[in-house]
Amino acid sequence: MGAYHARLSPSSAYQWTECTAAPQEQEGIPNTSNEASRIGTTCHQMCEEVLGGNGLEPHDYLGRELWFNEEGREEIWSEQWPHPTAPDFKVAVTQEMVDQVETGVNFVRQLVATSGGELHVEQRVPIGQFTGEDGATGTSDVCIMHGDTCATVDFKFGRKKVTAYDVVTPAHTDPVEGHVPEVVRANLQMACYTLGAIEKLGNTVTKVTMVIVQPPIGHVSEYSCSIEELRKVEEFLRTKAEETRTSPVYAPSFSTCFFCRAKDTCTERTRLALTLATTGFEDVEMKPIDPNNIGPLYQHVPFFKDWIASVERVAFERLEQGLPVVRTDGVAYKLVEGQKGDREWINKELAEEALKKARLRQDQMYTMKLIGPAGAEKLAKVKRAKKGETAVPAVIGSTTWAHLQQMIQQSDGKPVIVLETDPKPAIKAKADGFEDVADNCDDLF
Repeated sequence: MGAYHARLSPSSAYQWTECTAAPQEQEGIPNTSNEASRIGTTCHQMCEEVLGGNGLEPHDYLGRELWFNEEGREEIWSEQWPHPTAPDFKVAVTQEMVDQVETGVNFVRQLVATSGGELHVEQRVPIGQFTGEDGATGTSDVCIMHGDTCATVDFKFGRKKVTAYDVVTPAHTDPVEGHVPEVVRANLQMACYTLGAIEKLGNTVTKVTMVIVQPPIGHVSEYSCSIEELRKVEEFLRTKAEETRTSPVYAPSFSTCFFCRAKDTCTERTRLALTLATTGFEDVEMKPIDPNNIGPLYQHVPFFKDWIASVERVAFERLEQGLPVVRTDGVAYKLVEGQKGDREWINKELAEEALKKARLRQDQMYTMKLIGPAGAEKLAKVKRAKKGETAVPAVIGSTTWAHLQQMIQQSDGKPVIVLETDPKPAIKAKADGFEDVADNCDDLF
């Protein structure tokens, strides 16, 4: 897998089509990874190798290490491959990763079997025809060509739900028009991959299907449309790509700024935050928040939280480097030692031996805690075995586990605020202390 990344990449299409100034702001800022992204990249690599026909199955990777090169976030070498440079990171494959990869691989295999299509795995597909970047490509996880239909599949190994479509206008209730249905289009990242696959593998396609497979949360999302609809999305991408070069526009928001590498130093983001924070407080006298305007205000809460986190992070980094952080009144901030962590033994074995010599009783030296339902559930599952080995039986049998499940209780979740488009039912509103009043008030007199 190569290390080249397009300036206008499919994975960030949601960002550069909204904030067309983002690409120029991020130039020269390295795109670093974290533990979660490395695990996701490793799972992608396993899917590629297994579906590519290397003769291995997901369980064959259990306990192995895959090597990760930070310079090219997609450059991974398994331990059996040659690795020209020492790896920056090594990712050990866990049972959870094996299970997730197996789910994704089996989904694709079933899709190929039922469609009878031709499987293309980890394809470098051209995207420069609409981004305007010469030689630009994106990497499609899976593409299946069958007849006049092109199906693209993208694996997601995070836990934040991703759909194969983007909601352009959410469903909502208009005071005059009543219910307004949602308006959707193809997920822009998936659209990029599909357009690239059609360009590379065949232009006779008339129908397209885009599928997101998200094993960690058992989620699959599918979106199908005609080639005509997809071409409209392509024109939208082409227009926005040109705007990034000729007339970039800043559009800071929670979604566009969250993964932006330049957000900590973006002037427009700070300007928007300060503007929103002071709106409604222009007078010297502080005004209370207008309950009728709470919706538009609450809409910006995630943006503020992310911006505040950036301010805290930059201030901390400056103080760590010995640079001044000063308030408007001239009082400076400083770093001090925070609350100490819990005390622990430097060497538990030596501490245990010393306590035994002090003739402490067992109940004085050790504490014992009952495992919780989550721990018991793990013991009730049969552990998958490596190829050629016998499966390890569950410690807790199915009958015992069924009995234990009758002893489990779980508190209700605390109410949280979400958009009306969320599928969960709304909590019934309280009636301001009159919950028990009879529906027919005449009965009370």
